[in-house]
Amino acid sequence: MSRKQSVIMSPTEKKEAIALAKATVKNAKLVLSDAEKERKELDKNYNSAVKVSDRTLAAAQKDLAQAEAKLAGLVPPKAVPSPIGE
Repeated sequence: MSRKQSVIMSPTEKKEAIALAKATVKNAKLVLSDAEKERKELDKNYNSAVKVSDRTLAAAQKDLAQAEAKLAGLVPPKAVPSPIGE
């Protein structure tokens, strides 16, 4: 394997390269910051949606239990034959 060839820059070129690298780093930090903010907002919205869904499920389960109880009160239980008398 050969070594990477050295690049010799003039002071002006080096200054420009450093400025470009700093700008690139600054831009990358801004993009990362925006992505983190967006993620926090998505997490917040997700958690809110889950809470609403949990409440809806609990209400539906309560309604079902009440409906089953009402049905059980209206329909007499079926007689099950005793296995002992057979």
